[in-house]
Amino acid sequence: MASSIDSINIPDLKLLGYSEVQEENFIRKFTADVKKLGEHSLSFSIIDFFKLVQNVVWTRQQSEGIKEENSLLVLLDDPPEDIDTEAVTFVLKSRYPGQFNRGKAGQNTIKEVRPHLRSVIQHPDHPGEKLAQTGVYYDNWITVNLYARNNITALKRVLWLESVITDFIWYFKVFGIGQVIYEGTSQLSKVKIGDLELFKYPMSYFVRTENITSYGIQELKDVNFTTDILN
Repeated sequence: MASSIDSINIPDLKLLGYSEVQEENFIRKFTADVKKLGEHSLSFSIIDFFKLVQNVVWTRQQSEGIKEENSLLVLLDDPPEDIDTEAVTFVLKSRYPGQFNRGKAGQNTIKEVRPHLRSVIQHPDHPGEKLAQTGVYYDNWITVNLYARNNITALKRVLWLESVITDFIWYFKVFGIGQVIYEGTSQLSKVKIGDLELFKYPMSYFVRTENITSYGIQELKDVNFTTDILN
């Protein structure tokens, strides 16, 4: 079990042939191991989500035995001019404080504009203290741009990436990414990067992240008050 979000040592549950119960048990243990390593006390941003996508793409390609020269590159920036394979990049379209509805859907929408208490537990390292966590949700709409040398290859990669992200929803949740919702793929276009002509499909996702803050609280002990009454 790796100790960092940058690690790519994660299991590909869909290809291990686990039953539903086996998957649930494994995810429960995986989550507990991550919490023991202290990852639960960190805030995971939208950039961390991009890194998690890099991890799951790498894992699935390893599972399928895809050679490096045929692998999908997961980049934070636009693809380089000398790209020899397919690539995906990320664009943050919009980001707002998390929105919640009360009553009918779409009515009385409120935003989480300040931190709210998430949990209070016994501090694992300091007896006599409690560990409190506050958090703020953020709603992010991102575009995943997929590039390839021809239309069919690009389309196949869109379908492949859809499946990979869906299969690893459990992994995103372990690292604090509350929701990852696929909202569709837009129209194909041709783009030119340097002398290279590529086909591009924009894939849209809604991603909910959370900024977590942890702090210790001293437990209140019994206090004896002495009151002197002067006559």
